[in-house]
Amino acid sequence: MRTTVNIHDELLCGARSRAAERGLTLSSYLEGTIRADLASHPGPRVAIELPTVNLGGPLPGFDITSNAEIFARFDEEDLARWSSLTSTS
Repeated sequence: MRTTVNIHDELLCGARSRAAERGLTLSSYLEGTIRADLASHPGPRVAIELPTVNLGGPLPGFDITSNAEIFARFDEEDLARWSSLTSTS
């Protein structure tokens, strides 16, 4: 499509130089530059709402600000669950 745009002289000279360095026409260079910019900014994100569940908060004595404690609890729960699944009664 053919169109007319107003571009500052300095910017146009720079674009022509860059196009020549790359062996492109000015039109091809501008099209590629605009295409790359549009691809790098895909547009507004659509907000989605995720479901939430209130389980009453953390267990008493459970420090949710401590990664070490959280990982330790997960490990304990996973071991207990695995033991109950693999034990032969």
